[in-house]
Amino acid sequence: RIRCSPACWGGRSLRWMNLFGKRKPSSSAPSGGGGASTKDAIARLREAEEQLTKREEHLMRKADHELAEAKKFAADKNKRSALTALKRKKLYEAQLEKVSASKMTLDMQRMALEQINISKVTFDAIDVGKRELERLNKEMGVERVEETMDDLQEQIIHGL
Repeated sequence: RIRCSPACWGGRSLRWMNLFGKRKPSSSAPSGGGGASTKDAIARLREAEEQLTKREEHLMRKADHELAEAKKFAADKNKRSALTALKRKKLYEAQLEKVSASKMTLDMQRMALEQINISKVTFDAIDVGKRELERLNKEMGVERVEETMDDLQEQIIHGL
């Protein structure tokens, strides 16, 4: 962000301005269902992982190409070009390490989302079971249980 003087706003009040334009409205408001947005997030993480995998493969090919170039230059006794190719190879390998670290971060985040999704499904199932138990306990009631037990006792006494 940069701070503009009144002159740049035509004498209007001072404002903060984003260097690259206006801020995009955030869509981080939680949705009602929750399940769909979690699935979307997991799908996006998988897509990003696929893109990073493609980038990894590309960087590996570039590094291998630079190594082959360095060997070719070394065979031709062109030491400077061989060293330059090896330096480029090292740069590609450094990028490859960064991409691998990013991919690992995405993988960990995806796994965490999947685990929390499983935990939520489990919690929801437990909650449904608890509510059903409460409903059945209200339906049965203490008086009804005592009445049934008394009736059973009477039947046992009459049966003997």
